[in-house]
Amino acid sequence: MPMEAAAMDKLVDKGEFRPHVAQAIAEAIGITIKAANLVTVPMLDARFAALETKMEIRFSSIEKSIEATKVWATLLYAGLTIALFSALAVDHHWLVSREDQLVSQMWARSDASMGEQQTLLDKRIAEERTRSDEHFAERQASIDKRFAEEQSRSDKRFAEQDENNRALFAEQQRRTGALVAQHEARYHQLLQQSEARIDTKLDELRKLIIAASNRTAVTQPSPTDASRPQQGHATQP
Repeated sequence: MPMEAAAMDKLVDKGEFRPHVAQAIAEAIGITIKAANLVTVPMLDARFAALETKMEIRFSSIEKSIEATKVWATLLYAGLTIALFSALAVDHHWLVSREDQLVSQMWARSDASMGEQQTLLDKRIAEERTRSDEHFAERQASIDKRFAEEQSRSDKRFAEQDENNRALFAEQQRRTGALVAQHEARYHQLLQQSEARIDTKLDELRKLIIAASNRTAVTQPSPTDASRPQQGHATQP
């Protein structure tokens, strides 16, 4: 699963990670979430939709069987009615005396048969509904249990990952502080060495200037020395 750009910005800006480190952390988290195989809301919706489809198919089959039973009962009644009218056509006098009795028996049998069929169908529908409800409840409990386990594992993994990230960040800060301290110490050492070299060079330059001034003073004659030969030449005869 791809990491959001906003999460990358959070890691880079607020976490002060380098881009490649932030990208590596994001990819590791994405791989962890993908390997966890979490149960998401779309997956639950798809499974509930499949279960509802199966239940609708079962109820439709039961309704079809009920319709078939009604058709069979209607055909049976029609057949009995045809048989009754055929018998009336053969022996009208005997059928007249037995008509009410046969019709009542036929209706009683039909009602009893329909009642038995309806009772069986109701019982089967109730059993199917009970089984479906039990299966659905078991399935729902299993899904909730798995979801809770996956949620607990995910929370645990995220906590471990957070602790690892914090430990890595603290270690990185410690190393960075040590490197900064080393660089500062090296900088102060180099600065002191440079100042010592500059002071040495200045001392040498000062000594050279003093020596040069002393040489200049020795080589130049003083005014008294320059006037002494002139006086000597003037006194000679």
